[in-house]
Amino acid sequence: MHSTSLPPKSVNITSRDIPAAGLPPNWWFTIRAAHCNPRNTLKYEQDDVRVAIQLALRHRLDHGAGLFVDVGSNCGLYSLIMASLGHRCIAADPLPTCVQDTRGSAADNYFQPSRLAVFHSGVSDAYFTFRVPTHMCSPYFKVGSRSEVRRHVGSWSDTDHATTTHARAAPLTEVLRWASEDGSDIMMLKIDTEGHEVRVLASAIPLFKRGAINVVLWELTPSKWAQANVSRAFGLETFSSIFSQRHYYSFFSGRASFCDHHKEIAACQHVHSTSFTLPRGAVYIPDVGELADAMLATKWEPAENIFSLRVKHA
Repeated sequence: MHSTSLPPKSVNITSRDIPAAGLPPNWWFTIRAAHCNPRNTLKYEQDDVRVAIQLALRHRLDHGAGLFVDVGSNCGLYSLIMASLGHRCIAADPLPTCVQDTRGSAADNYFQPSRLAVFHSGVSDAYFTFRVPTHMCSPYFKVGSRSEVRRHVGSWSDTDHATTTHARAAPLTEVLRWASEDGSDIMMLKIDTEGHEVRVLASAIPLFKRGAINVVLWELTPSKWAQANVSRAFGLETFSSIFSQRHYYSFFSGRASFCDHHKEIAACQHVHSTSFTLPRGAVYIPDVGELADAMLATKWEPAENIFSLRVKHA
């Protein structure tokens, strides 16, 4: 059920916006876009959105409704898609404008908090507070940064108290507790945190250890780790402990820019002898740590979006 009229600065997302994802022809939902542009995500992350939907549809068919957790949710596009497919969703973002828009979108689509719970919070491996801007919902915000630039147009200073407020950070296990989902398995964990991904993953290690996370859709940005006080060694050790081949298969959902430029790197070689059927156009990653190390060594700055699927042992 949807609103009969659109709230100000809202758009409808339909199955035509995400072709070849397996969505019903009459599928749609409303999203508020007062502070962000959800169609940019559909444009630049089309492969990732499509694969995420296909995995979510398969989970719904095989297991029923699952739990989708969206860390760095921005204006909530992924969460709203998953909620519209019948899954329970948790969205967390430190920017209050993002939270405001996502909660408004949930209300516009009649999603109760039991379907889509939205939290004003960052996620990390420690508890702390930090300052965030109050006038934008930017996908480029970095936790711990002294300044945040939205495509280099306009900036804010953490000393400018007139346009900033405090946000909290907490481990993922705590965010699940807030939503009364701390004992639940996670169908899919999405992480888009501009360099903070290692600390988000580290905060989820207890969940990984008990096999509670089925799929991770995460953005790898080692060039931004220093901002999160993440060393090369800590990042690679975290990836090794979580994403070793016996635990997860990892792949790009489509052609990845880094591997387009560095085909000789072993981590970019397509491997055909896996027991998991990759989506069309996907490139299997034998070693996520090796990929991150190669990106650091070549001073590669763009992000790479990766799917990591838990290996199901017989």
